[in-house]
Amino acid sequence: MTSEQTLMVHAFLPGSTQSVPTGKLHLQEEGVNLQASRFVYGLKYLKRNGAIEIDPVGLGILQGQQVAGQALFAQESALFGGIRDAAPDAWGRRVIEAKKRVPANSLPESVYLLEAGPNRTGALDVTPDGEPARELGASTDIKSLGYLLEAAERIENGVPLPANLHGIFDAGSSMGGMRPKATVVVEDGSHWLAKFSSRNDRGFCYPAIEHATLRLAHAAGLRVPETRLEEIGSGRFAMLIKRFDRVGGGDTTGRRHFVSALTLMNIHEMASIESSYAELANAMRRYLDAASLVEDLKELYRRMVFNILVNNDDDHLRNHGFVLMESPAQTPVRGAKEPQHAVKLAWRISPLYDVVPRPVHSHQRRLHLGVGAFGKEATLVNALSWCERFSLSRVEAMVEIDAIWRVVREWRNHFEELGVAGNDIDAVSPAFLHARYLGGDEVGIC
Repeated sequence: MTSEQTLMVHAFLPGSTQSVPTGKLHLQEEGVNLQASRFVYGLKYLKRNGAIEIDPVGLGILQGQQVAGQALFAQESALFGGIRDAAPDAWGRRVIEAKKRVPANSLPESVYLLEAGPNRTGALDVTPDGEPARELGASTDIKSLGYLLEAAERIENGVPLPANLHGIFDAGSSMGGMRPKATVVVEDGSHWLAKFSSRNDRGFCYPAIEHATLRLAHAAGLRVPETRLEEIGSGRFAMLIKRFDRVGGGDTTGRRHFVSALTLMNIHEMASIESSYAELANAMRRYLDAASLVEDLKELYRRMVFNILVNNDDDHLRNHGFVLMESPAQTPVRGAKEPQHAVKLAWRISPLYDVVPRPVHSHQRRLHLGVGAFGKEATLVNALSWCERFSLSRVEAMVEIDAIWRVVREWRNHFEELGVAGNDIDAVSPAFLHARYLGGDEVGIC
């Protein structure tokens, strides 16, 4: 039997620490299956300074769309992309199910949306209709990483969480897929995402390798959040990555809205495998800020090249994202609900996240997304073939490729300097090929 659930969506606007009602989300559900959704923006919300759009495609308001009083319907999927990005990911769903002691994927989407809590990705919260938004959740202190690891292992093993561990894990972040993770507060009050080892890991310490790979990307000039590696006794580790969807810290923590590339391209999750970097670049041209578009397209191109050089083939559209930036920049004010004055809002490519090399012994490699004229083929020749789709001339693209390669070729020294164990370095080394095996000689790199 089909039922309709009405939920209230709230948003944290730039410079605010308290949310405001954004509009009502209506979900048509048949058992655990979501059939359709529609959304209506609140009239008062649309008049606020700094009103953010939930997503630029299905729920856009920043390009002059006339949405006041209109019911907007999700088109390509049953749920709007911007709300899908605020829902829990695979790991978050396992957390919710463990707390409720129910089987995997046995709850309606409305329950997952409500249970994700206020620490979810981006600047939204979702509550039952008529209820106020919740305060930003009291994230776990970094000193509790050991308890978080214990809870994560219980969830992975299908063991019910004892009551004393219920509050330690939030289900919020949608970044990171199935990997165990939780938001923690560090010494200065800022919010970081702790990512743990998983029972499904094979061959090396994922937290240590991901930390080292992101630092390598930073050294190569890519935009990367701060990261750190924390040991949790007995050789167990967690990688901490600073949340780029949070601003400030403590009781003056603000939020920055986030959508995935899946949302920007307005496609169903199953269509990610059929997409390409060039198609993502086209979507960026449509929705990103014109003043910074060339810079952001170059950043996307550089990430594609980096993924080729480290063999990160988990580059699906959920692992690329965009943040809504305000100008002038707003410092969060305790108790504020909106900026005092009008601000300009524009989408920018987010900092890099979720990059881990995949060791394989074959020289024939493919990325998840299409690279160029030769499809998904992970070669520098292929990366160069469509460089103009990223607003780069052939010469400019070759300069970018060369600059990244000069850093990545020193990956082993870089990993050693960061303290990565020798056995982990050896385990991941098949991911890294010399540029000559990736067509480097054909693009002027030896």
